[in-house]
Amino acid sequence: VYIMRNGVEVGTATVVGQNWTFDDSGLAHGTSYTYTAVIKDAAENSGSISNTYVINVDTLAPTQVVELTRAVDNVDPVSGDIPDGGTTNDDTPTLQGTISTGLSGTEQVHVFRNGDYIGVATTTGTNWTYEDASLSNGQTYTYTAKVVDEAGNASAPSNAISFTINTEGVNQTTSILS
Repeated sequence: VYIMRNGVEVGTATVVGQNWTFDDSGLAHGTSYTYTAVIKDAAENSGSISNTYVINVDTLAPTQVVELTRAVDNVDPVSGDIPDGGTTNDDTPTLQGTISTGLSGTEQVHVFRNGDYIGVATTTGTNWTYEDASLSNGQTYTYTAKVVDEAGNASAPSNAISFTINTEGVNQTTSILS
């Protein structure tokens, strides 16, 4: 399998069975490349050229500064802001934050719990929100957020907010003694 980039042969693919792969290099940021493949026999006779596959190279990370401004408890008896390092009985807290400038058409605010990606925030202008779900009692969670573009490039992470979930309430009783 011979590989062509923008109509020029750039190498041969590694073939395993009926599958093939090709690793290209030297691509420039901001450039679009069109790839095709063709099979040639030992006499250099070519088969039909494949369909085209276009790659747009984006190596620049988003520049927005992301801030995680608060975590909100929506469950009584105590609702409101969850302090960093605090405890909440809300196992579906809402995270809120800001970004320094609006998102482009291919950027999103990604939210991370304990370092793992958990979802995309809802963004309006430079404000964003995300409601987490099904958190476990007795566990401590640490959240951050980043702006991520379509190519997977990410901004610097936001500040972190951590809190512990306590959905069991108080197990003690009290009595008034005379």
